Amino acid sequence: MTLRFHFAKEEAEGGFISRPVIPIILKHSTKIILTEGLIDSGSDCTFLPFDVAEDLELELSKEKHRTVGLEGETYCYSSKCQLTRQARA
Repeated sequence: MTLRFHFAKEEAEGGFISRPVIPIILKHSTKIILTEGLIDSGSDCTFLPFDVAEDLELELSKEKHRTVGLEGETYCYSSKCQLTRQARA
């Protein structure tokens, strides 16, 4: 499978950084969000900002899960929603 994506240029400490992103659709029940998702080919799961989970009205797990990345450790909750790639225009 071949994915094509563009790079979004974002301000970063000391200049700009280009991040690989694709247009995605997040769906849960009757809630739909069209947005862009960051491509992280080494990630084992998908992370959403808490406000997006609230907008989708996701039921979050009661238990926090510890996760570690380049920026250190943090905690997250698990849930499920549908994530699909938006078709190209």
